[in-house]
Amino acid sequence: MYCNICGDSTINKGENNHLHNPVKHLADEAFLPILSFLSTKAVSACSRVSREWKRLSEDQTLWSPLETLLKITAPLKEGESPRSRVSQKVAGLQGCVQEVDPLLSREVKTARDFDIEHFEISFQYKMSTLSQEDYQKSLDKLACEAFDKVAVQEKLQKGLAAHVLLRRVGLSAYDNLEKYASCLSEKYGQENGWSVVVVERVREDEFDTAETICNTHLSARERGRNLEIIIRKLCVDKRLDEAFALYKRNRCEEGKIEKYWEEDAINNLIGLATSLKRYDLIETIIDEIDLDSLPGVSRLHAIIQLLEEEDLSGDMRLFRKYQQDLLTIPAEDYALHFVIPILIKFGDIAGAWELALSNRDNDKLVLYVLRNEFETAELFEEMERVKEMIARDPLFK
Repeated sequence: MYCNICGDSTINKGENNHLHNPVKHLADEAFLPILSFLSTKAVSACSRVSREWKRLSEDQTLWSPLETLLKITAPLKEGESPRSRVSQKVAGLQGCVQEVDPLLSREVKTARDFDIEHFEISFQYKMSTLSQEDYQKSLDKLACEAFDKVAVQEKLQKGLAAHVLLRRVGLSAYDNLEKYASCLSEKYGQENGWSVVVVERVREDEFDTAETICNTHLSARERGRNLEIIIRKLCVDKRLDEAFALYKRNRCEEGKIEKYWEEDAINNLIGLATSLKRYDLIETIIDEIDLDSLPGVSRLHAIIQLLEEEDLSGDMRLFRKYQQDLLTIPAEDYALHFVIPILIKFGDIAGAWELALSNRDNDKLVLYVLRNEFETAELFEEMERVKEMIARDPLFK
């Protein structure tokens, strides 16, 4: 017999006073969002309730976020379920870390230890206290130890990568990542483990912790590279003030190695601040940072980029603030052709003339730039003056 209300088979001969199953009447589109709120373990438990729940628990939409976190990109094979594929991936990662974790406590020789031992072997051979055969055996043994160290290091890198993926799905912790990073740094001289931890902290928006790692565990070059990663993520999140504050806390007054990360950070900040119309931040950067000390960055070019913005066409305060920078542009600087339009846009006609005339011996095109800009601004009298000057000047004949 079947229930007259829900259609379920029942032992009460068609009576309707039993507990009905409302889930059976929900469409997949309504039930799947409910399952999406459950943990992976809970979804797996649901798959054992009934055939229908098993079918729903293996829907691709429930497992695609985990597949993304676990970097599963291959298409599903025929007859393969997303749930079983995720389970196999997790089992493989857990097997990897179980194999590699014991290697963390393994004692290894440092590069200095290898150098000292090689020197001692060579010295004994030269002093004739070591035969040719023993000398070669000692060198072979040392080479095998070095090769074994490299192999262990590669396994540790794989173990760290496995812990990263397991942590993303809640099956490992940052403590494990930091143990690997510390081991790779102290025993193998590799800082990339700490870089991995920084990237993971940044993914979780734990910027303060990532900054602390940069300043505690990384050398100058790696420190700068990883700080730039933090700043880039803050810029992507449009948290420009935090990014600039972090930059100021960590900028280096001396040392070309770190200056390169500063260049990338400043260019990212200025570029995004321009697109978001955060002109106040660009002004602060120009005023507070010695941009000319950074490779590939220029105070004058930052000023030009700021004053070229159409939104600032009437901002005379900003123009007067940087007017002297524009008028004292170095000779033969290609930015001259960008400065003249700005001077004319803000009404400094005398300044545009002065700049053009003082540089015409070094730049034959400057008068043509001046003429074209006057024409664009519909200052036809000034344009005619330039045309007459060009016609009289022997340099332009």
